[in-house]
Amino acid sequence: MLSTKEQAKNDLSGLFDRIWRCIDGAIHDWQERITAGDKAVLKKRSRASFINDWMCHRAKEEFKDEPNMRIVEKRGYLRLIIGGIYQVRLKKLDKKMRPSHIPTQTVMAFMRQLQATLPNMPESVTNLYAGYQWNATETAQKGVYIVCPNGLYHNEWVLEISEPRAQGAEKVAQFSPPLAEQPKRVVAKKTGASQQEQQLPKP
Repeated sequence: MLSTKEQAKNDLSGLFDRIWRCIDGAIHDWQERITAGDKAVLKKRSRASFINDWMCHRAKEEFKDEPNMRIVEKRGYLRLIIGGIYQVRLKKLDKKMRPSHIPTQTVMAFMRQLQATLPNMPESVTNLYAGYQWNATETAQKGVYIVCPNGLYHNEWVLEISEPRAQGAEKVAQFSPPLAEQPKRVVAKKTGASQQEQQLPKP
């Protein structure tokens, strides 16, 4: 039986920020590591492949020590097995929230919620995609989503992952002066000036 949207949200919400950063970070890797000249020559499939490789690389680094997760890489497919309940793949999503890939037997089985032949896998695992959509100009991601497929052309549900709030706070903190030091500098100057005035003889 497939996990519902609410069940998945409750079970996975603690990982949402980290999944978002893996996906968004891979898109920034493409934008920053590849020159404008190379981007003009490379096809969209090259871009998708680059981003997918970096999403997987980032996910392996991010979750390698996660106690409730197994990282399985087999025949070029990376899967995150979370709590023995969810099996997650990272992919680019099209306008209909469907993953972009070649429909191999493995892919079709995953989208039909057929369980993969992995050891110690329970029968009740729900297959999910964590992926991104491009904006209209394909210059940045439009959103990051968790998608539960149920067939080749149908999704059981879609859940958007919001951008982590902590990132904005971190950026502000980097460019903000230490607030604790500001009063000390101001007070020190005023105090010094006051002492000098007291030492001057009155006319």
